[in-house]
Amino acid sequence: VLALGLGRRLTQPILDLVGGMNQVTEGDLSVTLRPTTKDEIGLLTSTFNDMIVNLRERLQLMKYVGSHTVDMIQQTDGVDVPLGGSRHELAVLFTDIRGFTPFSEKREPEEVITMLNRYLGFQAEIVQQTQGSVDKFVGDEMMALFTGVQALDRAVDCAQKIMRRVEVEHASDPRPIHIGINCGPAILGNMGAQNRMDYTAIGVTVNLGARLMQVAGPGQLLLPAALLEQLRTPARVLSCEAMAFKGLSEKIEVADVAYDEEAQDG
Repeated sequence: VLALGLGRRLTQPILDLVGGMNQVTEGDLSVTLRPTTKDEIGLLTSTFNDMIVNLRERLQLMKYVGSHTVDMIQQTDGVDVPLGGSRHELAVLFTDIRGFTPFSEKREPEEVITMLNRYLGFQAEIVQQTQGSVDKFVGDEMMALFTGVQALDRAVDCAQKIMRRVEVEHASDPRPIHIGINCGPAILGNMGAQNRMDYTAIGVTVNLGARLMQVAGPGQLLLPAALLEQLRTPARVLSCEAMAFKGLSEKIEVADVAYDEEAQDG
């Protein structure tokens, strides 16, 4: 009887640890174990609890970076990443809530942040659904990146779905959104300082995408007309206009793309 009681006392903390590890393996980070001894098993239990706290913190930190950043970090196997980048073909999408400044001036901060989170929230969900990655939020603006196969098609599809969702929101909150899209070569890499960096895209392709968003009217989805030929799913164009942009020597033909269901069907 004494041997059986002693055996249980020795093995139960180990069994608790095994059970906790199994919970973590299944994705449950809410587990916390209570050390019942002051020996090595108790120390191991305390270390296990510290590890879970660190995992929870890392899980929360992952919400502050885009999936493209997470993928980059996972590919480094924990090795420090250097500043700099490399050339990639990608599509970039910029959105902005039109009239946000006048809206925020006349309302309480709590109402402003509630509206902002609702609009940015469903945009981020649609970006994820179309296999894109939110690069950053800047106030009421969003920048998203699309890489890989059919990046441009996915960016346009994402923009059209965002616009259609905005129309649903207009039933209770008429806040228009304008969107700019561009696709081409860009530098994707780590920018900033060694102890504080962003994994983002820069270059003429990105700059033009942002400027298209800035000149777009309420409810407009603009992209360079030359990109229409690259779309595997044809888009219905409402109008085309030659526009001049700062830093570019020649005007660019810009297309205003429809986003209704008819546009999706081609």
